[in-house]
Amino acid sequence: MRKITPIILTMIMLMSAFASIGWAELDETKTSNEADARAPGPDAQITAISEPRATSVDPLTNDRQHTIDAGDPVNFELFIENVGDEAITQMGITVTVHEDADGQPGGALGPVATDSSGAALIWQNNDVICDDASACPQTSLAAGAVLDGGAYMMAVQGTIVSWLPEVGDYQIKVDIDAEGADEKADAEPDNDMMLQFVSVVDWTDVIVDLRWFSGKDVEGGSGAKDFTLTVSTTGSIAWEARDITLEMELSGELADAVYWTDADGDNQTDHDGHGDNTEEQANTMLTDGTPIVFDEIGTYGTVNTWEAGDDRGNNTTDDRWNMRMGDVWTVNGTVIPSSAVNSGTYKIEVLMTGYTIYGQYSPECDRESNQTGEDDEDTLNTTLTVTDFCEVSKLSDDNPSTSEDMIEGDIENYHDMSITNLVINTGYGSEEIDANGFPATTSTSPGLLGGPIGTGLTTVQAKVTHNGN
Repeated sequence: MRKITPIILTMIMLMSAFASIGWAELDETKTSNEADARAPGPDAQITAISEPRATSVDPLTNDRQHTIDAGDPVNFELFIENVGDEAITQMGITVTVHEDADGQPGGALGPVATDSSGAALIWQNNDVICDDASACPQTSLAAGAVLDGGAYMMAVQGTIVSWLPEVGDYQIKVDIDAEGADEKADAEPDNDMMLQFVSVVDWTDVIVDLRWFSGKDVEGGSGAKDFTLTVSTTGSIAWEARDITLEMELSGELADAVYWTDADGDNQTDHDGHGDNTEEQANTMLTDGTPIVFDEIGTYGTVNTWEAGDDRGNNTTDDRWNMRMGDVWTVNGTVIPSSAVNSGTYKIEVLMTGYTIYGQYSPECDRESNQTGEDDEDTLNTTLTVTDFCEVSKLSDDNPSTSEDMIEGDIENYHDMSITNLVINTGYGSEEIDANGFPATTSTSPGLLGGPIGTGLTTVQAKVTHNGN
């Protein structure tokens, strides 16, 4: 106890001492230290390449994260700041895309990449900052300031730069050329350049789309409501999806639901829910959330299911439901909201649960092959890895966000009135009003979006839409 008492007294004294110190004084010291640490003169720094994101590569498995989809437009968003103690009055930025030699971050810088037409992927803007306000969007960047709030989009002559990448590994190189007043040089040239590794890959996508025939986001009111489910395939390469499986769930205040299948052999399921398509076959769907499985999607036929990579004549075939690149499959349905409730909601959900792809995929299709020979002893009993053509099961594609969809309905009607356009009409020949309350003469200055407005008769014209259900 005797030892504890002095310790407690000491802690109380320290707390009292800290309480007498103003936190603002501590913050002032920190701010002063930061200012003192700034390089003397203007100092542009490329702090980050925000877009595109850097691709990370697992050194053991070579798995990659944050890859870029081939063919998708890429813009360059940069975080650039002035970390010096004087303003920057002149700045130019150059973005160059280089090929990457070894497919790893931090690797050797390869030659400048080219686009599909052979043009070098180099973009240069010398007028990011200058003293001519008519030529540059900014005339200076103060000490400690950040260019465009940290989200500068690389542009040339006012047009944002866009790169349509092809499959491959690249290094994006950003260079800054900056000066201060009286052509004072950048204080720290070492932070004027940055490299970022990106990997561009092929991609495939099964798109599931669910919507009401009416085009509404939310259906409403009583009576039958028609919907359509569409499945399509897209991607950066030619490919095919086999045996696509979907699960559809209906839940909420529904009295009945059906989907329509072809009954007359015309390969059309164009039922519109109004009884004039008797050639369609109605199939009842449960409305308690029990999944309905759709697994006959696309065209049914015989396809290769395996083929030897070292002997194209050695293969096996079987029947599959198949959707090739660009194919579209559609099924229509009808739901009837419950009349037993005064108000309520219902929804239809669909999710792709799997499909199969076919091609040369490693390691899924790899096979050990024994090679033998008679004349060369080195080839006797040699084992090689051959990648065959085979089927591979997939649970999701390269864009999972398009693999599911949902639409909703509301039994109780609601109304949403909105003004989509508002203009002013002036310059009428007289102030006379006709029997319907409209000007008797024609406006000579119609469709004005703002003032000033002169004297005399003026009308306001509005366009109103109803967005309810």
